[in-house]
Amino acid sequence: MNMHLGHFARLGMPQLFEEHSLTKWYRKDIHFAIERYVKKYFHPDMVRVSKEEAYPG
Repeated sequence: MNMHLGHFARLGMPQLFEEHSLTKWYRKDIHFAIERYVKKYFHPDMVRVSKEEAYPG
């Protein structure tokens, strides 16, 4: 299991996401969707989304 998702599972995050109908946001590749969304409103040179920065090893 991905370390990040495993850590959040132990904290009960999957249940919180489910309770609030946000399960589609509980994905380890969500940073790609966020990057696409933000680039709709900001110049691509202004956007920097990195899985490594969001989920440091």
